[in-house]
Amino acid sequence: LHQYIQNKPHKWGFKIFVRAGVTGFIYDFLPYTGKDMTANLTNEQNTFGVGAQVVIQLCKSLPQGLHARLYFDNFFCTLELIIYLKSLNIDSLGTLRKNRLKGCPLEEEKVLQKRGRGTYDFRMDRKSGIIVVRWVDNKVVCLASSFCGIEPVSSVKRWNKVEKRKTDVPCPRIVTQYNKHM
Repeated sequence: LHQYIQNKPHKWGFKIFVRAGVTGFIYDFLPYTGKDMTANLTNEQNTFGVGAQVVIQLCKSLPQGLHARLYFDNFFCTLELIIYLKSLNIDSLGTLRKNRLKGCPLEEEKVLQKRGRGTYDFRMDRKSGIIVVRWVDNKVVCLASSFCGIEPVSSVKRWNKVEKRKTDVPCPRIVTQYNKHM
């Protein structure tokens, strides 16, 4: 059970995956126990990656019929997981890694960065009801959701090196929702 985790200040420890609320209250947790940790999943669920399997495992303790919303980071998030959770009546929102976009035709990161901070591009699949957004902050961030879109676009304060003061930057709703709940 003891794990070596390279980027942590204490390199050796235990991995514990947690489903918690916005207030930090822990509803369920799952210690990492190796490959057999997700042995009781169905064949369909086993086709997902390890991160998605952890999310599915933690969702098993959710009451049936509860219209829940989950937020997770890019270790766990895939488009397939968001679609699967939506089929279970669970809304979700998470950041996506570049290699998990599955051919989604978003504008290239370099093109968006040239336009400056606050620019974004998005695509929505009406069939599955999933939206994918790529937004430029200090770096380019990619998010996907089954319930939240870009409207209304609000603004956030960011430091501007040229003007040497904080300026307003356009921010899609999906980003503000993620930041609020994560």
